[in-house]
Amino acid sequence: MTTIMMGLQNSILVLNSSDGFKIHESMKESNLQSKGFDPLKTYPQCISFDPRSPDRAYCGTFGNGLWRTDDGGQTWSNIGRDVISSPHVMSVAVSSLNSRHTFNKVYAGTEPSGLYISNDGGDSWVRMDSLNALPSSKSWSFPPRPWTHHIRWIEPDSNNPDYVFVAIEAGALVQSHDGGKTWLDRNEQGPYDTHTLVTHPRAPKRLYSSAGDGYFESFDYGESWIRPMEGLRHSYLNGLAVDSGDPEVCVVSAGMGPGEAYAAEGGE
Repeated sequence: MTTIMMGLQNSILVLNSSDGFKIHESMKESNLQSKGFDPLKTYPQCISFDPRSPDRAYCGTFGNGLWRTDDGGQTWSNIGRDVISSPHVMSVAVSSLNSRHTFNKVYAGTEPSGLYISNDGGDSWVRMDSLNALPSSKSWSFPPRPWTHHIRWIEPDSNNPDYVFVAIEAGALVQSHDGGKTWLDRNEQGPYDTHTLVTHPRAPKRLYSSAGDGYFESFDYGESWIRPMEGLRHSYLNGLAVDSGDPEVCVVSAGMGPGEAYAAEGGE
């Protein structure tokens, strides 16, 4: 069975192969198992599936916290509310590598920037406070809301279970080599405004960054970077996907700038 989810402004569209890929709308008040939820303020920001359980997925929302489904989006429950201090969950990721725990590690990032980790499928969470102690944190700022910033993307490494990369919007791409306990600050030669970061199981140490300041790659876990922009007519990059079978093939989405990239008329 294959399940596909797409976040809309205040709901999620779910396509499931078991019903002929019929579309149904999810994360509405009727299929939520928590009280005090305002469906008009859902604003899904991110969705991540658990590779061990295809029916389990996590959704972060701007204003209503973090949610989990165990039935492919039929019902949702609010999780982490007692630990995750912000209702604005901007990024969520599940490691693709099996761990010694029952569940693969789950990461959630918030606005203002805070990183939380769960080893039990989202039942309990620990905040990684050392992230906010990095020297660059004093300069992090999101232009539309310059008084704050957020974790835009979390990328658990595809090859090493202890490596994780976090993109702050805006100001830093940082990494941890011990599961989030300690952090290496940004490389000044690397991307400043990463929107999407990808690692690849067939390309150890390689990083692909789609950023507001261009397209970047590293072949040594970010110790050095190149910015191969030839052929790209747009320099403000947003989405990024790498072929699962060929790490040399990637696709990006781009615009001339943030105004065009996020405006409906820019879709043309």
